[in-house]
Order: sequence, then structure tokens, then C-alpha cells
Amino acid sequence: MFILYIDGSGSVKNPDDDHFVLAGVAVYERQIFHLIKSLDDLVDSLGVGTADQIELHGSPMYSGRSPPWRDIDRARRHDIMVDALGVLLQASRVVRAFGVVVHKGAKSPDDPVEYAFEEICSRFNLYLSRVFRSRGGREEDKQKGLIVMDSSHYEG
Repeated sequence: MFILYIDGSGSVKNPDDDHFVLAGVAVYERQIFHLIKSLDDLVDSLGVGTADQIELHGSPMYSGRSPPWRDIDRARRHDIMVDALGVLLQASRVVRAFGVVVHKGAKSPDDPVEYAFEEICSRFNLYLSRVFRSRGGREEDKQKGLIVMDSSHYEG
């Protein structure tokens, strides 16, 4: 089974945001532990808190406006982001990235989040089909998928 973890970026209700992004990574279930361990080890090595306290979110890391990132200089924050992305690059054999960028004005009055979610689901399903075909199309090689979405303000 493949697990696809997705998260959104941008505010649907904010008129200053022209785009909404929904992106994530798919990992085969047996590889999740190793990926999480590598990222947890990276966070623990920073000395700014434990892995269960610190999230590696691009915007707060890049801007440095919120703790613990405001106490780390820009160059070091950049290096940390590169290191975190390096973990994914090293795991590229077992990790697949998915993403959809929606121009909110082009989808209006339709819901950009709903559209992005449908697109992600479709692409994830296509990926699972390709995995199945690449393994010879044997029944025992059919893969299931589970999508896990980070909590968001959109849930309300």
C-alpha cells in the first residue's frame, strides 16, 4: 500500500492569494518509518527542539518570522531546507511527489480546493496503475492507496 500525505498552501478566502497549491509525497508503507526517522534525526540535530515540536514548513522556515526559525539566520535556514529536501532526494526511489497549482480566478466560482483534491486523487490513482503495470500486471502486485491530509482551516 502507498500512503500519500498531502497539505495545502495558500488561502482560499484571501483575495490577495491568486493561487492555491495542494502537494504531497507518496511513500510505500514499508518505507515510511525510514523516511520519518531521517527527517526526525535532521530536526533533532538542529538543537531547536525535538522532532515532535518542530514542523518543517517551507514558508515559516524561509521567512524566519516564527519560532524557532526567527532565531536562526537566513543562510542556516536555507541550509536546513536544502538538507530536508535532500532527505527526500535520497529517498527518491521510494518517494513520489504530487502537486497541483490552481489559479483561483480561473476556477471561480468553483471550489479550488475541491478541484485540486480531485486532480491529486486522479494522479495518485494513475501512479498506482503505472506501478501495477510496471510489475507485469499480476493480480498480487495491485497496490492500494491511502490519502492522509494535514489538518487545515478548510475543514470547517
